Amino acid sequence: MQAQLQEYLKNHLNRDCYVFAAEEDGKIISIAFLLIQERPANPRFPHGRTGNIMNVYTVPERRRQRIAGNVIKQIMDFGKLENLDFLELKAAPMGYPLYKKLGFEDACSRCKEMNFKWKKKND
Repeated sequence: MQAQLQEYLKNHLNRDCYVFAAEEDGKIISIAFLLIQERPANPRFPHGRTGNIMNVYTVPERRRQRIAGNVIKQIMDFGKLENLDFLELKAAPMGYPLYKKLGFEDACSRCKEMNFKWKKKND
C-alpha cells in the first residue's frame, strides 16, 4: 500500500490531486486532500469538473479550534478558482457539523451510495 501511495502521489500530486495543510512550529496539524475529477458534462456538472475532499485530519489536541475549517475553506477557494462544479466529501460524524456550517449539504437523499468489490478467490 505504501509503494502504491508513493507512486500515486508522484503521478498525480499537483495535477489532479492536491494537499492542503495547516502547519504550526514546522509540524502539520491539519491536512486534507482534494482529488479533481473530470467527467462528461451534464446538467449536474456543466463544466465536467468536480472535486472530492478526502482524508481530512486534525491532530487530536488541536481539534475544535477552527483549523480544519480553515483548511476546508482553502479547498473551497481553490475549487472556485479551478472552476469546479461542486465539491463532495464523505463526512464522518465528528466532521459533519463543521461541513454543514461551511455550507455543505446532504447529497441526494433519494439515492443510496453503493459499492461493488471483487471477491478474492478464497472468499
